[in-house]
Amino acid sequence: MLPRYTLLPLCSLVLLSCNRPASEPVSAESKGPASNSSTELRVDKLEQALPRQTTSEEAKNKSADTKADTKAGSIWISNWSEAKRLATETKRDLLIDFTGSDWCRYCIALKSEVFDQAIFKEEAVRSFVPVEIDFPMDDTKLSQAVANQNAQLQREFAVEGYPTVFLADAAGKPYARTGYEEGGPEAYLKRLAGFREIRVKRDTAFQRATGLEGLQKAAALKEGLDEMSESIVLGFYQERLKEIRELDQQDTLGLEAKFGFRAAFEEFRGQLEKRKSEGLEVMVRMTDEFIAKRAQATGAQKQQALLCLLNYLTPPKDDAIAVKIMEQMRDLDPNSESGRLAAENLERLRQRMQSEAAKTPKEGAGKGAVPK
Repeated sequence: MLPRYTLLPLCSLVLLSCNRPASEPVSAESKGPASNSSTELRVDKLEQALPRQTTSEEAKNKSADTKADTKAGSIWISNWSEAKRLATETKRDLLIDFTGSDWCRYCIALKSEVFDQAIFKEEAVRSFVPVEIDFPMDDTKLSQAVANQNAQLQREFAVEGYPTVFLADAAGKPYARTGYEEGGPEAYLKRLAGFREIRVKRDTAFQRATGLEGLQKAAALKEGLDEMSESIVLGFYQERLKEIRELDQQDTLGLEAKFGFRAAFEEFRGQLEKRKSEGLEVMVRMTDEFIAKRAQATGAQKQQALLCLLNYLTPPKDDAIAVKIMEQMRDLDPNSESGRLAAENLERLRQRMQSEAAKTPKEGAGKGAVPK
């Protein structure tokens, strides 16, 4: 496989997910040993959860389902209905981990580095009911009922790679998504707390909308949606989008400019793949035209198109074009994740190009001469 430029060297879901669709059957070839990560993690060295002491009366009162769906000492529940019930009763949110617990290296790393750490187990349960949706290599780890439930949830949440972690309200409606992140439990907890603020702002806006009508109601609803990512909104809030469109048929609030981009982008991406045989010049022109036609799109949205194009470039022969694309991405929105990563990787790329240029013998140098 040819090398590719990437803007996502550390903590991206794109790179750090094992990226096997959860709905596909797991073959021996697609599991742990074939992971695309170059980092080996030894399962036998992962920290194990400490067993929680329970009285005989507590054990007697546990239902058979609960026994089957939880592990000793674990804060994680695998019964979806039970998790939502508990979240509702205790006024907590849901932390939903879609994982391949015994084959996906970054799932194992997330568990070892974050979820199994004492501070995470102590702090996370204050705000969340943790739910594990597992797709293990060892099918005997799950009851048939749980396996069926997990397959259904994978379809509902449209999970395509592991680990994928959703944050959802007690009813199961997602408001944020993340995955593996470097930095340990403290950093992960801080990130989750920031995500939880999104839900608070969403709920505040939606509650305010209940007392409004017409365009004012549409504006409050859109304010709630604006707190969340485009993919979350398009995946789980279609009923809200429909309501806003009905209230604001002239699109004075710019709903289509923000949330109508995804469909156009998917079509563009398909056309780019279809016409890649026509050469890079054609693909660059297609990308420029796509961006030029969408003046109302955000800088971050336009960066998606450029990132898509960047994936077709091959180093080092396309270095000069890659530099221009990264510069354009940086300038579109320096504060977005893609903008920051573009700036960082642009500097690395230039350093590599300078280093390689310094190693190349200058024209006219004698045979065997060592370049300065």
